[in-house]
Amino acid sequence: MSWPTPQDYNEAIQNPHLNFADEELRLGVAEVNALGLPQASTGAFASAYRIKCPERDVAVRCFLQSVSDQQDRYKALAATMRGIETPLFVEFEYLEKGIRVSGTWHPIVKMTWVDGQTLDAFIRQNKDDKEKLLSIAESFKLACGHLQQMGIAHGDLQHGNIMVQDDSLRLIDYDGMFVSSLTGFASNELGHPNFQHPGRSNSLFDASMDNFSSWVIYQSLVAIAYEPSLIEKLRGCEECLLCRHIDFAHPARSAAFHILEASESDSVRECGRKLRSLCQLSPDAIPSLTAGAELSEPEPLDANVNYSDLLSLVACYERFEADHGGDLDSSVELNLTASGFPTIRQYTHALSSPKDCFADQELQASLPIRRGQNIWRQLGKESIVFGVRSKRDEYAVKCFLGDDQTRAERYQQFAEYYKNKMPWRLKKHFLRFEYQPQGIKVAHKWYPIVKMEWMAAYRLDDYIASTPHSKHLAYALLGQWREMMHELTKAGISHGNLEPGNIFIHEGRLRLVDYDTAYAPGMTDTHYEPLSFPNVDMVHPRTSRKIGPKSDHFSSWIVDTALVAWCTDPALFKIQENRRGRLLFRSTDLTQPADSKMFALLFHNNNEELHNRAQLLYRFLYMEPDAIPPLQAQAMPLLPAEVIHEHRLRKLQVGGRTAAMVLSVVSIMVLATLPYGSIMALVPIIALILTIQSILAERRKNSEGKE
Repeated sequence: MSWPTPQDYNEAIQNPHLNFADEELRLGVAEVNALGLPQASTGAFASAYRIKCPERDVAVRCFLQSVSDQQDRYKALAATMRGIETPLFVEFEYLEKGIRVSGTWHPIVKMTWVDGQTLDAFIRQNKDDKEKLLSIAESFKLACGHLQQMGIAHGDLQHGNIMVQDDSLRLIDYDGMFVSSLTGFASNELGHPNFQHPGRSNSLFDASMDNFSSWVIYQSLVAIAYEPSLIEKLRGCEECLLCRHIDFAHPARSAAFHILEASESDSVRECGRKLRSLCQLSPDAIPSLTAGAELSEPEPLDANVNYSDLLSLVACYERFEADHGGDLDSSVELNLTASGFPTIRQYTHALSSPKDCFADQELQASLPIRRGQNIWRQLGKESIVFGVRSKRDEYAVKCFLGDDQTRAERYQQFAEYYKNKMPWRLKKHFLRFEYQPQGIKVAHKWYPIVKMEWMAAYRLDDYIASTPHSKHLAYALLGQWREMMHELTKAGISHGNLEPGNIFIHEGRLRLVDYDTAYAPGMTDTHYEPLSFPNVDMVHPRTSRKIGPKSDHFSSWIVDTALVAWCTDPALFKIQENRRGRLLFRSTDLTQPADSKMFALLFHNNNEELHNRAQLLYRFLYMEPDAIPPLQAQAMPLLPAEVIHEHRLRKLQVGGRTAAMVLSVVSIMVLATLPYGSIMALVPIIALILTIQSILAERRKNSEGKE
C-alpha cells in the first residue's frame, strides 16, 4: 500500500464529514491559507492540520510514512501520560482508523491545539529583550529537569516542537518519544540534525537522548540574550537557533564557534566553549543539562579555519557583489587574518605582480582584467575568481579561501578523466581547466589555484531574469538541459553543486563551471568537509555532503522544474523575492512544502506538467536524497505545436540566408569570368554584404547583456 502524500491529505481533509471516523472531527472545518487550501505544517514524518471543531480547536497529525510499531508506541505513551500531571504535554489520542484517503483508512494523532509561538518565532520577536529570553531559558532548563525525573525523553527537541504559550513552554510531536515502558525499542527517528549530536544513532533510545539537544537550545538562548546580533551573523532561527549540524560535526573548524568564542561577552564565549566540549563526547556520554557536571576544556580552535563560512553568511546570502572594492576588503579583512589561507586583499595585491606570484609561465606574462579602476573579481563561498589576460588568451584564475584535505586529489582525478576519458559530446558543457597545487605565491608561500578558460556568458538566473521571454528560446534551453543531464547521468558523471551561479549560457550552449565537487567514474564515493553552506534554495533538505554519481539528482529536478515554469508560466518567477542564486524555489519551500505558496500555485496550475511536477517534487522531499531518481527517468514532453512551427520558420529563415550567401558567391565567381564581369558582379557582392550584415546584427542582438 502506497502511503499518502501531503497533497493527498490536503484533498481528503477538505471533506471532514466524509473522511474522518472520529465524530468530533467530522463536525470540524480545516483552517485554510490565503489560497483557500488547508493550512498544513509538514515535517519529515507527518503533516499537521488545525481543525476548528464546535467546542475546541484540534490538531490532527497525518503520517507520511508507515512505522510498524507506531500503534504500540502511542499506546505506551498514552498509558504513561495518564499517570502524570505536567503542563509540558497536551492531551492526545492515537486513532488507528483516522482519515480516509482514496478509500483507504490511515492512522492519525488527534491532540488539543496549542495557541502560541514556535521557539524560533518567539526568539525573533523578543531578541532584544534580554530578561525575557533568559527567563525562557531557565523555564526550559527546569522543564528538562522535570523530564529527567519522570524518565521521559522527547526525542526531537527543536524550535518547531517547542511552543511558547503565555510565557510557558509546551512540547508537541511525540512520534519519537521515550517512556520507560518502551525500553528495548529502537529509536524510530534521529531528530532535527541541527539540534542533534552528529554521532546519534537509532540505538540511543532512552531517557538521556535529549541531553545534547537540550544543551544546544539552552546555550543558544543564553547567547542570543547577551548578543542579539548573533542571529544576523549566523543566519540564526532559520531551521536552527545558532549552530548547525556541520558545526557540531567539525567544531574546531566551525566559523560559528569561532564567532561565538570571539565575542566580547564572557557569557557568549562560555556558551560556545561548552557546546564545543560536548561535541567531543560520544552521544551516550553527554551529561544532562541539570546535572551540574563539570565539562572539560575543548580542544583549541583550528587556527587555519576557513572563514569563507563567514563570508557566506554575511556577504553571499545578502547579494553582496565582489566588485564593491575596498568596502568588501575592509569588512572581511579583520575576520580573515587568523586563516591559514591568504585574504582577498592579499590575493588581489599578489596579482599586481604576476611574474612573481604565478608558477605558470603563461600566467606570469598575464595582466589582471579590470573593470574601471578595479581588478575584476567574483567572490564565491569558498573561493575568489580573478580574470587575467595573457598574450594568447584570457583565463579565469580561481583562488581558494581555505583548505580542503581532499581537494587536490579530487581535482587531479577529475582532470585526468576530463582529458582522457570524457566523451567528446560532454566536453562542450565543461571548461578547459588545470588544477595547480602550487599555483600562486602569497607572502612567500605557495597556494593552489585552478586555471580555466575565460568566457563572457550569462548565469542561468540572470539569463532568465533579463532575457525577453520566447517560447522557442525557453523550450530550446529546456531540451538542452535535459539532454545534458541525460548524457551526464549515462556517463556516470555528476557536477555536485548545480546552482544558478555554476550554470552558464555561452553562445546558446549550456556550460558548467566550478568543479570542486565533481565526480567521474573511477573516483571514490566520499564525504567531504564543506567549507561553507550549500545553496539551500537548490539542495534537498537532508542532503549530505557526499561526492558520488547521485549528487545531482535532486538539484537537476529543481532546475528542470524552473525551466518548465519559464516555458509555460514565466509569471511564476515574479512570486518569490528576486535574489541572485535562486530560481523558482526558496529554502523554506523545500523544508516546509505544505506551507509553500509556490507549491500551492504549482498544484493548481493549469499546465498539467507543472501540476504533476509539483506532486513529484513533494514526494522527493520525503525521500532520502540517494533514493531520488535521475532526471532522465521521467518521460520528456514533446514541444508544443506553436514552438515547432516557430522553429520551422526560423530554420527556413536560416536556410534562406544560407542559400542567398551560396548563390551570391557562385554568381560572383561566374560573373568574374565574363567580359565586364567585375562590374556585373557588384550586384551579388552587395547582396552578400547585406546578408552577412543581417547575420552579424542578429548575433549582436542575441549576445547583448552577457557578462
